[in-house]
Amino acid sequence: MSNSEMDSCERIISDITKVIISETKLTSNTKDIKHWRLSLRDMVSPAVEATMDLLALCFDFEVQSLASGILNKLLLHVSSYSDEMRNTCIEWVLVPIVPRIKEFLSQRGQSLSAEPFRQFTAQVLNDYVTIVLGPRPPDFVPLANIKAVGCGCENCKHLVSFFIGTESVLLVQEQAHVRKHLVQQLEATSRWGVKWKTITRTSPETLQVIKPSSLAATSRWVERKERGLNILRSVGTAAELMNILGSDYTSVANALGFRSPLVVKAYEGTNANIMPPPLVSDSANCEGSKGGTRDSKRLTAGPIDIKKRIRISDVAGETTD
Repeated sequence: MSNSEMDSCERIISDITKVIISETKLTSNTKDIKHWRLSLRDMVSPAVEATMDLLALCFDFEVQSLASGILNKLLLHVSSYSDEMRNTCIEWVLVPIVPRIKEFLSQRGQSLSAEPFRQFTAQVLNDYVTIVLGPRPPDFVPLANIKAVGCGCENCKHLVSFFIGTESVLLVQEQAHVRKHLVQQLEATSRWGVKWKTITRTSPETLQVIKPSSLAATSRWVERKERGLNILRSVGTAAELMNILGSDYTSVANALGFRSPLVVKAYEGTNANIMPPPLVSDSANCEGSKGGTRDSKRLTAGPIDIKKRIRISDVAGETTD
């Protein structure tokens, strides 16, 4: 086959691939989002599967230059949604596809540092930090303080899990001594805006604990920060992340609490836009770049002041046993 014939075949293959890319529709059904979040189920957005199939097609037909168009197609798909859905798609479509692309490239002897994958990965990580994670919520409660609530018994551990989780109401239908013990521990959380009351129409009576929106926002923020940190670690080493993120490395690493040794000499004079890994403080590593200091003291209320209990009862409802 002559060179002209080979060139003609390559153009035909490229044109066919372009048509397939253009005609492929990416979808992210909002009803499926709850399934994407279940780690025990192997379900992802259809947009992720379609994108990976198109990338495989490009590599199989040796038209890798079309990969940038596929990645841009996915970015446009996500940006076409309204703010709330767009944020959800960044978290559950763009972020999950990064490690899949990394594995895909690794199997073909390439890395995320190669274009256009480097630029795509950098944008996804930046969007996650600035749009999904965002700044630390006001009235932020350090995670160490939340985990210090209670005495460490099973009932107190359940209480801590509730504060860390995303649910806003906890119902504890237990005997009086259990409820009394939990109320004693809850006294230390009243300054966070936690409310509680006893529902007397059940048998045994039920202790209802209501988490304030500020604490719920803290839980969501900490969860997203931890998830972002895990994704960052899955992308690569500090050196690989610096190569991918360039001048944005420091801000992204600090926001997610990424810790790494300070490697200056390896990058001196290589690129003015590439910053060495930051020295992230312990507080930033635990609570984010604006996190509070780590507090290892256990928050215990001590003996309950009956007057204080009555005052809380006036606000939150019945608390007597």
